[in-house]
Amino acid sequence: NIPVQCQKLLINGEEMHDELRQLNEYRREGDFLSVMILVSPHRVIEALQNGIDRKQGLSDLAQIGLKLRGGAVGLEAALKCLDDPDPLVRKYAIESLAIVAQEGDREVVE
Repeated sequence: NIPVQCQKLLINGEEMHDELRQLNEYRREGDFLSVMILVSPHRVIEALQNGIDRKQGLSDLAQIGLKLRGGAVGLEAALKCLDDPDPLVRKYAIESLAIVAQEGDREVVE
């Protein structure tokens, strides 16, 4: 499963912002619909960097971590969460780092 925060829907190459309205417009017109799902951790990483719902963000990052293994931006965001005052956030950070980090990654070990 891919976390919702890591998904962007594109219709005919354009990002969807109001999915229900846009889908209804296409259905009325009878056009064929080309839908693509773009998997990207950027919204999750941005939320982590801004301190927004860090527990969920770290969980999402860990969930797609195997696909992102070694991704510097994801690692950096998770590493910053190790200093969070909430012990549960720190726990999630450690768990996500264990998944996202590559074996022998010195930055994570230090």
